[in-house]
Amino acid sequence: MQLSVEKLKQLRRRQGWSQELLAKACGLSLRTVQRIESEGRASAESVLALASAYQVSPVDLQGANAVIEADWTRSKIMRAIVIIALVIGLMLSLFSVVAEISTYIDLPIAILIFCFTSLLTCLSVGVEGLLMSVRGVKYLFAEDIQGGEPIRRLANVYQQQITYVYASAILVWLVGLVAVVIEIGQQFDLHHLQQVFAYSIPVLILPFLYAVIGSEMLLRPLKSKLLVHLDD
Repeated sequence: MQLSVEKLKQLRRRQGWSQELLAKACGLSLRTVQRIESEGRASAESVLALASAYQVSPVDLQGANAVIEADWTRSKIMRAIVIIALVIGLMLSLFSVVAEISTYIDLPIAILIFCFTSLLTCLSVGVEGLLMSVRGVKYLFAEDIQGGEPIRRLANVYQQQITYVYASAILVWLVGLVAVVIEIGQQFDLHHLQQVFAYSIPVLILPFLYAVIGSEMLLRPLKSKLLVHLDD
C-alpha cells in the first residue's frame, strides 16, 4: 500500500517520537520504519500497526497527495501486449465467422458513443478526471500497482464510464429506432419493410456491441486490476 511520506513524518513529529520509539510503539523493526518513511510503501499489516500507534485510520496515512505507482518491466509489458493481441485476434475470428469485418464497422456510431461518454465523464468528474482515465489505460501493461486513494478514485471513474458507455449506446439505439419507425411510417409495404429492417437491424445492434467491447473488454478489466491492488 502506498502511503504519504510527509503525513507519516508529520504524525511522528507530532508525537515527539524518534524512529526507534515509533518502531517499539507499533511493533515493527527499525529498518522497516525507516524504509516506510523513505519509500512510502508498506504491507497491509505494517499500515495497521502504524495506524494503531498513531490512533488514526489507515486511510489517513495515505494522504491526499498519494500517487499511483506501478512496476514496469519489459517482460510484463510484453506479456500484456500478447494477451491483448490474442483477445483482439479471437474477437476478429469470431466476427469473421458470421460476416465480413467491415459489417461491424460504423464510425459515426463509435464516435457518438465515445463523445457522449467523454462529455458525461467531464460533467461528473471534470476534464482532469477524463484525462486521468485516459492516462490510466497504461496500467493494463503494469503489475504491482500501488496508490491507495488515487487508485480508488480512478476505479470509480472507470465504473462511472461503464455506466455512461451503456447509457450512450441506449441513446444512440433509441434515436436509430425512432428513425426506423419514421421510415416505416412513410411507406408501409412488405418490400419496403424488408429493406428498412435489412439496413437498420445491424445499425441498431452495433451500439450495444461497441458498448460491450468498450466496457467489458477495456474499462472493467482496468477497474478490476486497480481494485485487486487497492489493499495490497
